[in-house]
Amino acid sequence: EHLLKVSDMGIAAMAKKGVIACLLPATALYLQETAARGREMIDAGVPVAISTDCNPGSSPTTSMPLVMNLACISMRLSPAESLCAATYNAACAIEIEDKVGSLEVGKQADIVLWNVSNYQQLQYLFGVNHVNSVWKKGVKVVG
Repeated sequence: EHLLKVSDMGIAAMAKKGVIACLLPATALYLQETAARGREMIDAGVPVAISTDCNPGSSPTTSMPLVMNLACISMRLSPAESLCAATYNAACAIEIEDKVGSLEVGKQADIVLWNVSNYQQLQYLFGVNHVNSVWKKGVKVVG
């Protein structure tokens, strides 16, 4: 159920145990369900990660800008929180934050250079391909 129905007790338990909540905003939209309570989770101290959950049955999208937009609109995350949820927190959720998820010396250097004037435009202009360049493990693969 992708944490769409999590209770107050469930949120408190996740916070107590240090769980990273993995939320799928596009799934809720596509299934016409109420979005997960992302804002309440963050306010309770639960780190949130977001993803597309790309699949033909409940989330046929690969657009992370769309997912970040939906996290902002339907889950009330800020643009900064949605960017963190899509990058660093997502890496933490699968325990690879020592390799990816942020730009730091010694990490893998998976980088997307977006053609936007600030990070908020990623969430705001979600129907546009903003990719300018992409690097994977420090090697430019697009742009």
